[in-house]
Amino acid sequence: MTSSLHIDAEVLNGVAASFSTQANAMPMQTALDLEGCGSSTVAAAAESFNMWARASAQIVQSRLLTASTDASNAAGTFGQTDDDLAGSI
Repeated sequence: MTSSLHIDAEVLNGVAASFSTQANAMPMQTALDLEGCGSSTVAAAAESFNMWARASAQIVQSRLLTASTDASNAAGTFGQTDDDLAGSI
């Protein structure tokens, strides 16, 4: 019984590019500014939310960039493996 695994490096590279584009397009600031609202509690809560949103966006951006790099590396590895196998036949 023979089986084969086909990995399309172009598709993986496309996924990598898409992840990278999405990560770089993410906004890192929120438009929530309640400094002049008259309540220090509400203003502090808004600032706390802003910090949480920035930190969350940075985590998501980092993970997307890591996934982009992983997909690109996988495409290269699969391409090299295909070349190596083709040369050994």
